Amino acid sequence: ADLLKDVDKGQGLSPDEVAELRRTTDLAIRATKQAATAMGRSMAAMVVTERHIWVNLADLGKKEKGFLLDVPVSSSELFGTSVETVIEKFREVKASKRPGLQAQKASVAAEGRQDLRKVDQ
Repeated sequence: ADLLKDVDKGQGLSPDEVAELRRTTDLAIRATKQAATAMGRSMAAMVVTERHIWVNLADLGKKEKGFLLDVPVSSSELFGTSVETVIEKFREVKASKRPGLQAQKASVAAEGRQDLRKVDQ
């Protein structure tokens, strides 16, 4: 700070003062870079932790959990578009299981009606 005051007063800087100013500036820039790197790593760790918590609380199979945890981190969403892929897959599986369940329910109901008819006769 004293060096900058000397420059404002119109006095020139000696080579030693310029070297000291460069070292000080370099140190400040390096410290700022390290702080920014540490904050970035901390934020990334928080995102990964949030993803793990979400996946472990969700009722998903091991394959789906692994798939979601392996997707790249998105800056706008927790899982990016990969979660849409998993949701669509679940919808397809659920839709494919429904006709089978409905057919089973219908056959059980039909059997129940037949049994009731036998009792009535």
